[in-house]
Amino acid sequence: MQRPFDSGPAGPVDVAISDVPVAPVAVSFVSEPPADIPGPAPRRAPGRASGARRVAGWAIDLAFLVVALAAHVFVAARLCGMLRSAPDLVLVAPALWISVGAVLALAWSWVFTALWSRTPGMAFTGQRLCTLDGRPLGPVAAFARALLAVLSGALGMFGFVLALFDLRGQTLHDKLCGCVAIVD
Repeated sequence: MQRPFDSGPAGPVDVAISDVPVAPVAVSFVSEPPADIPGPAPRRAPGRASGARRVAGWAIDLAFLVVALAAHVFVAARLCGMLRSAPDLVLVAPALWISVGAVLALAWSWVFTALWSRTPGMAFTGQRLCTLDGRPLGPVAAFARALLAVLSGALGMFGFVLALFDLRGQTLHDKLCGCVAIVD
């Protein structure tokens, strides 16, 4: 049955295509961009972090670590029922709390350096850690650096102070691990 607007079955159509249609193409050999389009901004090579920048990053990290250690003391005092005498809890076992602080510092430096190549203090001050050839530190190297950083702090902060006088701005643990702090 044929509908009113149905033309019937489709049949072959003879249409000759004489030439392939080609659009006009404009070719230009100008190597400079037009004057109104600015080129990309030149990238600045990362430089070493200054002493002031390093100290600011350390101070921020230290503030975070002190807050974390205070939270641990508070929780311990709460669990022991000594909420009013939390400082007494620290004085009862100072070696324990120094050890807890060292473990917190180790974990802080290791986790942040292994995952993001920077601690929060370094991030706030625009620094990043990398190896001397420019690669980020792996988890094992980050752990070794964090462990050596705790030892640098245990030496009366000598390992950190060394960075203020070093030409590359490297701490003792940075030198031993072959890494350097650079500015992003």
